[in-house]
Amino acid sequence: MGSRQELSFLEEEQMMSPWRTTMRKFRESKLSMTGVIVFLIMFLIMTFGPLVFVQDLSYAEPTQANLAPGYNMMQYPSQLVKDGVQKISAGKSYAVGVSQKGDVYTWGKTKISAAIDMKNLPKDLKGAKIVDVAVGFDHAFVLDDNGRLYGWGSDRTNQLRVSDELMFGVPGTVKQLVAGYQVTAVVLTDGTVYTWGNENMTDIHIKPEYQGQIEKVTFTSDAMIALLKDGSVKYVGIHNNIYSRIPEGLSEGVVDIASTYTSVAALKSDGSVVVWGNTIRGERNIPQTDAKMVKLFAGQYHYTALLENGEIVAWGDNLFKQSTVPGSLKGKAVKDVYSGFFQNYVVKEDGKLSTFGLKGYIFGTDALGRDILNRIVNGGRMTMTVGAVAVIISTIIGIIVGCVSGYFGGWVDLVLQRFTEVINSLPFLPFALLLSAIVGSRIEETGAFC
Repeated sequence: MGSRQELSFLEEEQMMSPWRTTMRKFRESKLSMTGVIVFLIMFLIMTFGPLVFVQDLSYAEPTQANLAPGYNMMQYPSQLVKDGVQKISAGKSYAVGVSQKGDVYTWGKTKISAAIDMKNLPKDLKGAKIVDVAVGFDHAFVLDDNGRLYGWGSDRTNQLRVSDELMFGVPGTVKQLVAGYQVTAVVLTDGTVYTWGNENMTDIHIKPEYQGQIEKVTFTSDAMIALLKDGSVKYVGIHNNIYSRIPEGLSEGVVDIASTYTSVAALKSDGSVVVWGNTIRGERNIPQTDAKMVKLFAGQYHYTALLENGEIVAWGDNLFKQSTVPGSLKGKAVKDVYSGFFQNYVVKEDGKLSTFGLKGYIFGTDALGRDILNRIVNGGRMTMTVGAVAVIISTIIGIIVGCVSGYFGGWVDLVLQRFTEVINSLPFLPFALLLSAIVGSRIEETGAFC
């Protein structure tokens, strides 16, 4: 340009400092730049990721064990909404819906074991008009308009073997079909209840004096609570437990009940809610509302309530945002709510369906139901910390050895160099594991040394 003399590559190379030459060559190498960018991205993710993916070392959720990667747990079929939602029942990683036309739909992570996929409906279900559905831990039941029950899923603990009285159809009009942990119950309009399933896990035996008086039942992990026609709440089983101690004030005026895996809630006619049982996940943190609650719903560890003004509120465990009502539902008129495990399905007055809660896991879950992405992010921070410490230690040792070797020379230099060669010939992995065991036990969850 202008009168500036153009230099050859070699002349320009001689005029540049070694540092500038190195940096220029580095920038010209696409492989090197890609490696640096990838490393920086990993560093940022592993450094700031744990602030988003908070790890609880004691966390385990058996219902979420060994789930495949994906975010499709609540991706319901559009045809279900087009035909109109009759009812939805959510399982641990999937859901079953019934349309106004009587068709059955399944979606989500439907494969619950190596041999069982909940999307495989019973063959004799074809042609039947379904009016109700209930999904449990590893099984499901639907009811047709003729009073016949259809079940599928796991039958390992007799959860698909209905009561003898129901083998040829329900002897009456069904008011409620409900499923729990490997158990199912049918409540008739005359107050009679039929139960079946794993009675060793859940106390589903009903005292004779309550038969004919029951309006609704609900299951915890190991118990069944009933709302009687007189507005009282009773523990109808035969074994005493934490749920059998019914709180005072529930002998009358109760209009609805619901239960999580570890607690029970009762809604009174004045809109107040009483919760008892194991409530360590915030089940007692009932929100204050301007409108009265008129209906209760429950998931694994959270509650949802429908207000008389058509809005909804939720409380309890919020690990998967199942207790955070989306802003899009604020001020909207809600027709019905279907809560289960960690999901909520909300049918609005216009027939549209909204969802909130657990949508899935990007990398799936492990054998204890823990999010693998969460473990990678938090484990990656530990790995990078140990790697950085190893580099720092090796650098310090290398500088010291080099200085001593160069200063004394002679046999000292010879011995130190041979010793270095011996160390370098040893496999790195055992030393890395040893360093991880030593340093890892001294690092807190924040990554700082104790």
